[in-house]
Amino acid sequence: MLFDSIARIAIIQNHHEQIFNLLAVIDNNPDKDHLLLEAVNVYSINNQSERSIALVSLMTYPSSKAEALAKIVKERDEAIAQDQLLDLLNQAEAHAFSEQNISMKAQALRIIVEQYIELQQFHHARTLLEQAKQFVISLSVAHLLEQTPRNFILGGIARALGKLTEYEAAAQTTDAMTDRTFSATTLVDIAQENSERETLDDTLKTKTVQELSAVENALAGDNSHLADLQRVRLAEAWAKLKALERSQAIAEQISDSNLKALALRYTGTGVIGFFLQSLHLESQCRNRLI
Repeated sequence: MLFDSIARIAIIQNHHEQIFNLLAVIDNNPDKDHLLLEAVNVYSINNQSERSIALVSLMTYPSSKAEALAKIVKERDEAIAQDQLLDLLNQAEAHAFSEQNISMKAQALRIIVEQYIELQQFHHARTLLEQAKQFVISLSVAHLLEQTPRNFILGGIARALGKLTEYEAAAQTTDAMTDRTFSATTLVDIAQENSERETLDDTLKTKTVQELSAVENALAGDNSHLADLQRVRLAEAWAKLKALERSQAIAEQISDSNLKALALRYTGTGVIGFFLQSLHLESQCRNRLI
């Protein structure tokens, strides 16, 4: 983004007054918090936590302040001791809980939890995740526009629970989602990360396979473009679980040739198949010439 680029250049050149002067100009801009968050991000990445923290106080919304403080902790300025990092997260928590918008409150808590996990504060992370989950579940899902952020936040909560090896709780969290494909792919991501660390949890494995199969069955006979898009996601999901034959079988059901090619790439048969076919044709041409 433009502001991000301006901020980076100013920081590299140590023109910090330019940053604050620019932020003063946008005081009444509806995107003020977003721009401030970009500035916090740039300062944090460049290990200038004091300036990052100073910008947080200029933000309007509590959830923005919470996210910004969590971002500062995430970048781990070496000059900040762990007790100070925890203090910043405590401040972030306070801001998150004071947020009136329930969706933004839950999202802020989810972001904060990620950093508690990184700092190995597992018990507190579990407590906050449960609170965030209850906030999200309380949201109305009467309109589609409300469902997307709800599912997105629940997905983040489920992934965080997966990091805490709370696989049953993670699976239960995905049950609250309204998009079954999103639920299934979330479980796949958790299962994939779990399998990279240890043997795949049986409960998680069973739930993941059940969800993927349910979505697959629900799409049976549906040749719409939307169904094809979902099949692409399913093909990718099965490929992540190393069920390549299942992935390829789903890809072959896709009507749209471009989407089918994309799905086949997840199994390796798209690019490899094309490459092998090219070699075969080249061999045939040579034989004819001989």
